[in-house]
Amino acid sequence: MKQLGLSMKMYAMESENEMYPPLAPIDDLWVFDLTTMYPEYLSDLRILVSYKDPDREELVVELQAMKESGEIDWDRVHRIAAKRYVYFPWAVTNTTDFSALVEAREGMSDTEYDSDLELGDERFYRLREGIERFLVTGDGSVSTGESGATEGTVFIPEAGDADAVDGSEELFLDPGLSARVQSDVMVLMETDVTWEFRGYDGSNTLYMDGHVEFRDGSDESAWINDVMAAFYPDGVPTVEAR
Repeated sequence: MKQLGLSMKMYAMESENEMYPPLAPIDDLWVFDLTTMYPEYLSDLRILVSYKDPDREELVVELQAMKESGEIDWDRVHRIAAKRYVYFPWAVTNTTDFSALVEAREGMSDTEYDSDLELGDERFYRLREGIERFLVTGDGSVSTGESGATEGTVFIPEAGDADAVDGSEELFLDPGLSARVQSDVMVLMETDVTWEFRGYDGSNTLYMDGHVEFRDGSDESAWINDVMAAFYPDGVPTVEAR
């Protein structure tokens, strides 16, 4: 996961508006668009296959064969990736956002995948470097729904300032606060929460700052099951070896 996180960081630093990869334009999947990353930022597709996948060996061979032939079935590759990961292309800041985000995506065109989403009074910011300034409140604190509020030094434009709305006014965050915000914004989460051979249930989650954290599946506050119920109510996509 850390390797994917580094690849996404590199992509963001060189993309327009420093955005992370868009969502793959496949309605039933929540996975990053690999066509935007391959091969410049992600050259080895085999890392998309879970070590826990019973078909791992066959899928790895298949992906390597695609790479060597230059004939890549992107729909299948995205489904292989979705079998392992859930991607959050918009910042999810509290545990009630998951279903709302799924609803906000419905009916979107592919061209809207690089835009912020609005649903009623709720706004989902497209994942990008510098997103911290949108997640900081007017009193100089940040709340991302996981660890509560963290005090920090931050410049916030006056209420009603048009620049504050469109993000063109730069916000100068204390470096420590900036890092703190990124450490709470999820990027990827494993779909398989069962690690029977290791004796525990849970999921590894990648955050914007690059760290990976194991979330205990038996802990209700970890809301792993909430994510899966919202994004894949009919179960995680399955891909059988050919």
